[in-house]
Amino acid sequence: TRPSRVIGFLDVASGWDPTLAFVLLSAVTFNIFAFRAILARAHPVAACEFELPCSKHITPELVVGATIFGAGWGLTGLCPGPAICLLASGKTLAFAWAVPF
Repeated sequence: TRPSRVIGFLDVASGWDPTLAFVLLSAVTFNIFAFRAILARAHPVAACEFELPCSKHITPELVVGATIFGAGWGLTGLCPGPAICLLASGKTLAFAWAVPF
């Protein structure tokens, strides 16, 4: 995890770093094909049926949760998953990230 990469990606005014755009494009492309292949199956490998969300409504809870997620990631430069793993390293940044929780 390199917070400087995230900050460089978010800072479009001075020296924008497009590295994360390539990561995003790769992830989206992979998922397009993976979801099509997975949903073409009769049922999941470890379940009787697929459980996909039915609601397409944007709720206040969704907006608040997404805002908190994005603000935390943007302010610290750490994605929540790796940040939780980083806690085990004892680095100050990881603890600064975890304090609000």
